[in-house]
Amino acid sequence: MEEMQPIKGLKKIALMKDILSRGDFGERNVLLFSIGINTAYRISDLLHLKLSDVLEIYRQKVRVKSRLKMKEQKTEKNNSVIFTKKL
Repeated sequence: MEEMQPIKGLKKIALMKDILSRGDFGERNVLLFSIGINTAYRISDLLHLKLSDVLEIYRQKVRVKSRLKMKEQKTEKNNSVIFTKKL
């Protein structure tokens, strides 16, 4: 198995987002990548996300939840992270 290295530097992150944005599922791919680099969740955990994990209906409007709560698949730990405004 090859050793993986983190993507470092804002230019490389922007390039990765540009590459991921291409294709039919570009917006989804960029969102998963952005959540991953901002929360440190594994992709195996992020692929199980549902809209209801991220969005809520409040006063008849759809909005992003303030916190993402998830049980990590590999460690089986319950984890919670705050969504930043930027994310």
